Formats: sequence, C-alpha cells, structure tokens
Amino acid sequence: AILNGTVVSPAGRFAANVGIRDGRIAIVSTGRLAAKRKIDAGGKLLLPGLIDPHGHMAHCWGDSEGFRHETRRMALGGVTTYLDYASGPRGPLDSIGGWKSHIESHSFVDMGIQPIINGKETLSEINDLFALHGISSFKFFFSGLERELYPTICALDDGTLLRAFEIIAALDPPARAVVHAENWEIGWFLEEEFRRQGRMDGAVWTDAHPHICEEEGISRACLYAERTGCPLYVVHIGFGGGPGLLQEARQRGVDVIGETCPHYLLVDREDPRIGLGKYNPAIKGKTDQEALWRAIGGNGLDCVGSDHIVSTGHEEAFAQKDRDIWNAPAGLPGSGTILSTLLQ
Repeated sequence: AILNGTVVSPAGRFAANVGIRDGRIAIVSTGRLAAKRKIDAGGKLLLPGLIDPHGHMAHCWGDSEGFRHETRRMALGGVTTYLDYASGPRGPLDSIGGWKSHIESHSFVDMGIQPIINGKETLSEINDLFALHGISSFKFFFSGLERELYPTICALDDGTLLRAFEIIAALDPPARAVVHAENWEIGWFLEEEFRRQGRMDGAVWTDAHPHICEEEGISRACLYAERTGCPLYVVHIGFGGGPGLLQEARQRGVDVIGETCPHYLLVDREDPRIGLGKYNPAIKGKTDQEALWRAIGGNGLDCVGSDHIVSTGHEEAFAQKDRDIWNAPAGLPGSGTILSTLLQ
C-alpha cells in the first residue's frame, strides 16, 4: 500500500491511501489499509501510471540491455504502459512470438504490440493477428508506392491502404487502423528543391514539409474511414488545423481518435532548438502549437503519445542533426517527457 499520498483524479486532489494487488490499484481509501509492504508517500502526488500509445523500439528487438534501458527510462517518466509500433525484416505474424518473449523477459513496463503493415503481402496476416494474438490496431504509413521510409518501414500505395481499411472494418469485435497521415511525395519534391538551394538550417525541415502534407493526409484517411466504416486513429498531429479536420469527420459519423506529441507542444519553427527537432511530420509554427494545446481533452485531440525513437547505440547519428539536417535520422526519445509536458 502507498500511504499518506495526495491522489490526483478527475474529481480533483485529495488525501488518501492506495492499496495495490498484483500490480494493479485495488482500492483508494481515506481509511487505514493493511498491507505486507507499506510506502509512505509523505503527501506527494499519486497519479495512475501513464499510457504511452506511440513509440518505435525496432532498434532494440534482440538487444536486451537496450530494451531494459529504454523501458526503464519510460518508467522514470511515469509511463507504466507502452504500446509499440513493431516492425522487422520479417512479417509481423512470423515476428510476434519473438516480440512477446522479449517483452516478458526484459521490459520494466507493461507493453502492447501494434504491428506495422508494410505491403500487400502482409494484408493477409491481419485476420490471423487479430484472431490468434488479439491484435486490434494496425499501423499504416500513407502513401508512397511502397517506398522505404525507414529500415523495415514502407509507405503504402492507396489501393493497399483502402483494402486494409476494408479488412479491418470487417473484424468483430471492432479493431482500428492507425495511420501516419502525411503526403510524402510533396515533402520529397520540396526536399530536393531546398537541397539544391544549399539550405542546411534547422527550419528547412519544416519548410520542406508544409501544412498541406498533413492536411491532405488526414483528410484522405478520414475519407477512407468514412467510406469503409473503419475505426481510425491518426497519430502525431503537428498541424494546428488537424483537430478541426477530425471534428468535421466525427460530425459525418467517422469513429476517429486524434493524437499529438510533446515535441509539437513544446517546440515551434522559431525555437533555437529546431535543428534537433527533425520529426515526421515536421514541427510547425507557434500558432499550430497553440491550436494543439487548445484541442487537447475533448476539442479534437484525445491523447498524447511520445513517438519515442530509440537512441541507445545511435547517439552519434542523432547528434548529426546540428551538422547535416538532411542525412540525420528523424525523431528522438521522448516517452519520459509526456507527464512533465502536460503538467506545465
């Protein structure tokens, strides 16, 4: 039991004791609790553990020490449940047994798996992943003719995406398509233009991935969901108009969840740290940041995920962002920043 804490709940703050059984909250009480082990919180705040619904641990599958390091860092930041968009050189159906075993052996937090569907050949695995392993959310990258975006991750063509939505819509009980909703082709075109101009400043990544990339991607994802009846989850929205697009889709009957991330809430295009903030989608302007803050908690956005990218063993590559924005990897570790960001 945790005694003498200040419990934070939707009803407010109040002094209470918390009883725990088998790793779960069993009781919250203002009375005395009997327990084998007691921890005196000394009035400190007690909150339920955070759920981080979004991250990528691909570099750590098979790296036991790296996996422990990354999940330990999550726990230190208040995250007790983490959902990974898992990918690998083999299909998810062949990989899931190894992923589960690695989690059970090395994770400091509870974990769930959301496989990335990388091509037409893995569409046939969706039904088995759902029926045999209880997987109920599947990640897709809009939209780029199966061009590789990252190692083991491809952007899919529109025909494959639409068929995937149809397959997921037919699952019972309901499952959900999770999408990185961004028009990559516009970004690739602008990247080439800016590289020819010799630009190397940090803000060039934002300029090469303007609002329309997300606006078009989110709109198209919502249209596919509307036409197929597929429940939808749009991750890492950095464009201030994104929550409004989701609200409009909901008014048309679309079942859609929206997520943003700490980096979109903390950093904008004019920030001197923007050179380190190479993300996909790109960090946008101050007005976008302000719109995202307003949208949290029922005004278009439903949750905050970190889009955590493993840094263990890749520190030099990430440090390259200040020197070569074009060839540096995108993303940063961030799971431990969700709570501190939202407590601001």
